Amino acid sequence: MKPKSFTNGSRTVHCRCILATACFLLLWMPVYPSENGQGCKDVEFVKQPLSRYSPESLRTRLQRNPADVDALLNLGVHLEEQEQISEAEALYEKAIETKPDCYLGYLFAGLVRERIGEKKAGEANADIHKALTLEPNLSNDGNVQGFLKRHMHPPLLNYVSPIEEDMHPDARRILGAGNRFLIGLGTGVLITSLIFYVTRRTQERTA
Repeated sequence: MKPKSFTNGSRTVHCRCILATACFLLLWMPVYPSENGQGCKDVEFVKQPLSRYSPESLRTRLQRNPADVDALLNLGVHLEEQEQISEAEALYEKAIETKPDCYLGYLFAGLVRERIGEKKAGEANADIHKALTLEPNLSNDGNVQGFLKRHMHPPLLNYVSPIEEDMHPDARRILGAGNRFLIGLGTGVLITSLIFYVTRRTQERTA
């Protein structure tokens, strides 16, 4: 018959194992609100036509609130149309700093930096790939597809597997979420086993 203290200790170990597994699963479970463009949900740019905003009204809004991402993006587009490329880039950079989970800032920054030239090519590539990470559906956007064709070598252009290539973007996100879940589950089991082993050995020494 095992001592009562050892039995209680075993229950404590089991509780700790369950808690550790739960923590790791929560850390690795996909967080859907941060994907699929949700970071831009409060930005009116994606809901209203550009013609609705005049440059003067946008500047007035920015004077009142320099962190107005909607105004930053729209004024940046207006400036691009007037060939004020550097000024537009600065506004897009400000939009990224203000709302780093919104893909629009990265998208426009990447496209405008491509227009600046070779010296900004690295930053442009990084911006476009960040935008794709935040909003996978951009892979269907003509501007993004054109950018990738111009800046990536043909073997690297198809950055998804042949099976994933024909998948709907939602299916690819589900596949990625499943992979993260399995990684989290495996990590949780590994850490839990280690905790159980170390605790069990410690109790055996002190019994």
